[in-house]
Amino acid sequence: MSAGAPQASRDELVHLYDIERTAIKDELSSAYQYLSFYVGLIGAILAASLAGFLRLDRGDWRGLALLAGPLMTVVLGALGYRTVDVFYRRFAEAWVSSENIATMLAWYEQETWPLPAPPFPSGLQGGPLTRPLSPRIKGVFERAKVEHWTAERVADAFVAGKLSPTLRYARFTFASYAAIGVALAALIIGRALESAPAPKNATAPSAHAAASL
Repeated sequence: MSAGAPQASRDELVHLYDIERTAIKDELSSAYQYLSFYVGLIGAILAASLAGFLRLDRGDWRGLALLAGPLMTVVLGALGYRTVDVFYRRFAEAWVSSENIATMLAWYEQETWPLPAPPFPSGLQGGPLTRPLSPRIKGVFERAKVEHWTAERVADAFVAGKLSPTLRYARFTFASYAAIGVALAALIIGRALESAPAPKNATAPSAHAAASL
């Protein structure tokens, strides 16, 4: 612990650890809930817009009203990603904080505990808990230790550095929906501006009319 860091008792650290672990669960749950909500909402809007497009007649200018669907898709996609990003950033901050507290408590250092070694120790720190870190995330953590990053910088690197699979999938999903919305908007405009087909009885004179000429 650095000289300028505030001192805390073990009980206080345990209490803070419990708070951060609860925050991890709550913030990650909120991120997934909002992701599911926006994905479902955008999917329903696109399905309704596509159904309207399939029933749209050529040259029907009223079909331009269907452009509201693709426009809402793009707007809700951007809004949905930013919402998920906010909750996931809070999750990352709570995770980094819990890692700091756990290190201070030395929960993963077997030498500090008079307990037998676990039969299946963690491959990262030898403790009893699994630590599922991808090689990219582990590399960032090692670099942060060497370069003495602050906790805020570690959290920013985790989120802004596209290390999170959840954020990558969310970004891909919302971008795909936005692309589908743009393509559907182009199809709607093309169908609405397309010339309506001429009636069959107006393309050529009937046989009776031709005989009377």
